[in-house]
Amino acid sequence: MISLLGLLIGVVCLLPELPVANDHYDQLLKGCQELKDIAFNDWGQRAFIYTAVAQIAGYGYTLGYSCEREKEAADLLYAGTSQPPEHSILMDYEADNRTAYMFLKNIDYRFLMDASRRLGAILKNKPKNKTSIGCAYKRLKACYCVAY
Repeated sequence: MISLLGLLIGVVCLLPELPVANDHYDQLLKGCQELKDIAFNDWGQRAFIYTAVAQIAGYGYTLGYSCEREKEAADLLYAGTSQPPEHSILMDYEADNRTAYMFLKNIDYRFLMDASRRLGAILKNKPKNKTSIGCAYKRLKACYCVAY
């Protein structure tokens, strides 16, 4: 009974914090709304990839999210433009076996985690002078990120 009361108190204390986190998230990706339908159907996926790649590559919060980089990544992924902008790094991940994800729970999360690990490893092995990143994601097929 005491543990249930503690859980209830914890939930009540955390609920007022949720809008603050949501406001911070909106500020982080502000200005990218017009790209939402091009690159991502769910903003949570974009935030997940950005955060995971930055952390795995060792940048943490020093690598900012850029709408311009996101547009470049979306152009490379969807329009098939051949080269990323000069002085930028293109990191790409394409699923070798898409059916491996089809029968798993949380298939998007598993795919995004695999993509983030691969993209983070690529960025980690490059010079640590990048300041911005943007990513595009095609569900269970591919994920491209451009860092500058």
